[in-house]
Amino acid sequence: QSFSCHVDVVDPHADHDEVKHEYGYELASEVAGPYDAVIVAVNHDEYAAKDEAWYKGMLKPKGVLVDLKGIYRGRMKELTYWSL
Repeated sequence: QSFSCHVDVVDPHADHDEVKHEYGYELASEVAGPYDAVIVAVNHDEYAAKDEAWYKGMLKPKGVLVDLKGIYRGRMKELTYWSL
């Protein structure tokens, strides 16, 4: 937000009040898109099962998928993909 970015936080396992208190964000109930970037910061089964087509559907044409846990390493062939 400090860089004038619109941020949606989606995590079906997170506590709404805790996220608001700790990070200052409201949880969104679902992804909206299209996004310039999607950051996957957790390794929930719901996200690990997603494929490249699912992310393509929510990213803008030059969007990037940032995978902090490396759960998609080797699986993304067409998207711009970054991992730690």
